[in-house]
Amino acid sequence: MNPGNILRRLSPLIPYVAVGVGVYCLHSAWIALISYHAAMLAVVILGRGSGMGSVTKRRLWSCWILTVALYTAGGIALYAIWPCVWPEGGFVRARLADLGVNRQNWPYFALYFCCLNSLIEELFWRGYLGQDSRRPTLRDAAFAGYHSLVLLAFTRALWAIPVFAGCVFAAWLWRMMRAATGSLVLPVITHLAVDLAIVTAVHLRVFA
Repeated sequence: MNPGNILRRLSPLIPYVAVGVGVYCLHSAWIALISYHAAMLAVVILGRGSGMGSVTKRRLWSCWILTVALYTAGGIALYAIWPCVWPEGGFVRARLADLGVNRQNWPYFALYFCCLNSLIEELFWRGYLGQDSRRPTLRDAAFAGYHSLVLLAFTRALWAIPVFAGCVFAAWLWRMMRAATGSLVLPVITHLAVDLAIVTAVHLRVFA
């Protein structure tokens, strides 16, 4: 089998290894996130994955407000249901501290995450691993599954189910954006919107 094909088939396991080692073995959110990003970038460079591309259907940019609002709603929903998921006020703060994220370094962690995560994930998942199917795919499920794995470090498995479903939908919609525009720009911007919304919710509920 071609080495490039082997790399493409195995690369969806990257986040699971990063989270498994970083969060569950070394108890470090920093190691998990940085190793995840570094591995994705290495694979994109080695595999010569797709770049940002250029917009081919400008009329679709009129959907910016709707799509940004849709993804931002995820952060708003997280803020709203927080007391139901974590009725014990200080649990998440204590769990984050166990993983090396505290009130002092949280701003740096949040800034790093917001600046890089959406761009690197889109280059990897919708660029390098991009697919043309109009239906949800196993790669969409792989993207969603690692988010659920992260959540399991903080709460009961029950809450991982809606998160998984929501992330599958998000991954599918980002692929459709890429296919419709011929570009990763809109997926990156809307992905950044949801990352900012979630980070804001965590900040207000945990560190504010």
